[in-house]
Amino acid sequence: MRLIVNADDFGLTPGVTYGIMEGHQQGIVTSTTAMVNMPAIELAAKLSEENPTLGVGLHLVLSAGKSLTSPKGITDAEGYFLKLNKLQSVSEVDIEEVYTEYKAQMERFIQLFGRKPTHIDGHHHTHMLPLTKEATIRLAKEYEIDYIRGVSNGTLFEPEFYEDKISVAHLVELLERYKDEDSVELMCHPAYVDALLYRTSAYNIQRVKELVTLCDPAVKAKVEELNIELSHC
Repeated sequence: MRLIVNADDFGLTPGVTYGIMEGHQQGIVTSTTAMVNMPAIELAAKLSEENPTLGVGLHLVLSAGKSLTSPKGITDAEGYFLKLNKLQSVSEVDIEEVYTEYKAQMERFIQLFGRKPTHIDGHHHTHMLPLTKEATIRLAKEYEIDYIRGVSNGTLFEPEFYEDKISVAHLVELLERYKDEDSVELMCHPAYVDALLYRTSAYNIQRVKELVTLCDPAVKAKVEELNIELSHC
């Protein structure tokens, strides 16, 4: 089985960014996706350059932080994205404005990282909303990105390493469950908690637990035992 262990939110805060890198260097994290509108994105680009074995994709953002192009209907008067619950209640959006924002995020990624992203996914899975999916697929086609989480490439997506399901026992069970599949992506959110993350995200201490679990020797031993190929997109 080919396993992609993707850590979301690269660049969200310094603590998140360093935690993801720790998960790659000491654990089973193989891949990450970057939020180009977040405070630690320059740090993320620097660490990526120093650690080229970590695959880096684009984490499209429509529900956090400040937009790059202020798309109408999903941003406030200052250009900040609406919170997820408000975004989900929007009944109509100009798909061209969404695409323009997506393209700006893609170009920002290329500027920062010096290359195209390995793959695409979305913060809070907003790239898969009925209002935005068309723009996501169009972006991937224009930039020749083969893998979109939940859309293409035949890779199974596993989101259940989260909240109360963070444990070595559960992660080992997931590895056993999928051992005969061809390709699986496991979503994760490892991090160190810094002041910025603590202030802005309710999902904070759980990220430390994820990091510890992803680096646990028993998890790495199970990967070897099952002959799992750790990979990125």
